[in-house]
Amino acid sequence: MTTKTISFRLPVELAEAIEAEATATGQSRTKVVTAILAKFYEYPYVLPQSITLEQLQEQLNELKHLMASSLEHNPIN
Repeated sequence: MTTKTISFRLPVELAEAIEAEATATGQSRTKVVTAILAKFYEYPYVLPQSITLEQLQEQLNELKHLMASSLEHNPIN
């Protein structure tokens, strides 16, 4: 995808929210803003998957549970 650099002013609070989302998801500010605008304008952009620490912890807990359950039914000798 070809890109174009643009600049514009945002309210400080909005800029801080974008920065916080970028930090929380490990994505660039560009990806965060692009995903938001693509969704708003229904542009066929593949939105980056954002995941929270809480969601990662839930996935880890589920995997631990599945592994423990599997080991109970199929013990390693």
